[in-house]
Amino acid sequence: MTIDQMPCMKAFCLGQLSYLEQLEGPWLELMACGEPEMVATTLRMLLAHMTWGSKLILQAMVLDEMEMELAITRRDVHNDVHGLGMSTDI
Repeated sequence: MTIDQMPCMKAFCLGQLSYLEQLEGPWLELMACGEPEMVATTLRMLLAHMTWGSKLILQAMVLDEMEMELAITRRDVHNDVHGLGMSTDI
């Protein structure tokens, strides 16, 4: 499955997981240094990332829902057209 075939929500979550895995090492090093300002900055960055990510997750969920509704509508129209014996050939 390519990224353009993947639902928005799944693609976004996989991207966020990859991003967090890349940052894990540097974050652990900053946390281990023991300097309160560095730890506070690291935690602020983590919280900002989580806030930003949650807003994007909500947008991805809305897009997925819209795509599902569109697919259902297209299927219903297709069934109506072909169920009445109408042809879509031009």
